[in-house]
Amino acid sequence: MNVILVAPQIPNDEATKCTVEWAFQLKAALTNMDKINLVTFIGKNALRKKVESVLKKDIGNDGLFIFIDHGENDKLYDANENALIDQTNVNLLKNKFIYTIACKSGTDLGYKALEAGVRGYLGFNNLFYIMASESKIFSHCFLYGVTSLIRDNMTPLEARQRIVDKTSETIEKIKDLDSLAQKMREMIVTCLEHNINCMVCLGDPHWRLAS
Repeated sequence: MNVILVAPQIPNDEATKCTVEWAFQLKAALTNMDKINLVTFIGKNALRKKVESVLKKDIGNDGLFIFIDHGENDKLYDANENALIDQTNVNLLKNKFIYTIACKSGTDLGYKALEAGVRGYLGFNNLFYIMASESKIFSHCFLYGVTSLIRDNMTPLEARQRIVDKTSETIEKIKDLDSLAQKMREMIVTCLEHNINCMVCLGDPHWRLAS
């Protein structure tokens, strides 16, 4: 079963420097894992035509589509800051589950995806905050859902709860982390809490990567 990982690198963009690092971290964790065929588009290679060429060959098949980068209400962006996935091609993801770490796309695009036959959509309905200097804290929390879906074969709702639990645990540790200034701790906690509150899980709550 295909697991497609997309993480564009946009030039001179601090956030995508972080998310590309997350993607390579995730790739390392998933490579050679049983029962999945991992396909990656990371960095400048994450372009609409290249991703579409793979999706067209796999259209209608079960699988997981992971996107980590910039989004908007109605689209996910590619490395050229053009629409990678929008309402004109989201049908190519029919029968797949979409997992995004991207701003706002859990609104219009999430619902358009369901109308097009996508099994489910986990994402965010507002801005997703990253603090570049503490990027590892954010990846530690929000990549946890991906590994829960794949390695532990959890449902989207179970994976979402794991993210919430992991983030809540992390927040409590940060509050007592004397190595960080209090203002920095407060900023990290605010960002993490915001992200959790904006996370949405749409579609089939019982979907699993391997049934």
